[in-house]
Amino acid sequence: MCFVVFVSEAAVNRLGEFNFACFQLRERTAHQGKPVSDIKRYVGCPNEAGRLISMVQDVNEFDIIHITKLEFYGYHGVPDAEQEIGHRYRADISLHIKARHAVVTDRLADTVDYGAVAALISKIGATDKCRLVETLAERMAAAIFEQHAGVIAIRLVLTKLLPPVGVIAESVGVEIFRTREDRRDNLIPPHG
Repeated sequence: MCFVVFVSEAAVNRLGEFNFACFQLRERTAHQGKPVSDIKRYVGCPNEAGRLISMVQDVNEFDIIHITKLEFYGYHGVPDAEQEIGHRYRADISLHIKARHAVVTDRLADTVDYGAVAALISKIGATDKCRLVETLAERMAAAIFEQHAGVIAIRLVLTKLLPPVGVIAESVGVEIFRTREDRRDNLIPPHG
């Protein structure tokens, strides 16, 4: 059995995946399932409904910390030579958190330390060895969730700069979006 949530096409273009999920349920409630001018259908399975509902709870309390253009040198790639020579990588991370209390207390302990997250990403990128950037991105997400309880969701863009792919390309990479629910549901393997 599946459910249908109506969502405006304009909202799809403006909102990120996390905010989009929140918008889906708001739109459904606001229009009570009745189509409006630029409606797009989102079809999912019942277990996804619970995820969307949990993401919407307290939506106004979510803030996003951005860490952009974090570069490191790592030893990742399918060919063995890439794992020996290495490459430059860039990570862009968005951490979905609840920071309302930190705004009042002005204490680092009441939010997520983005310096610690940046150091963690750099360390994993420089020391772990993966064949795929997808695997490396998953390990990074898992480690952030393990070490930073205040992180609710992560969007991570991992880019290999000037990759050896036989053509001239500035970069290749992967973008992932993971929630703490994914971690609880064992969709993200533990880091280690």
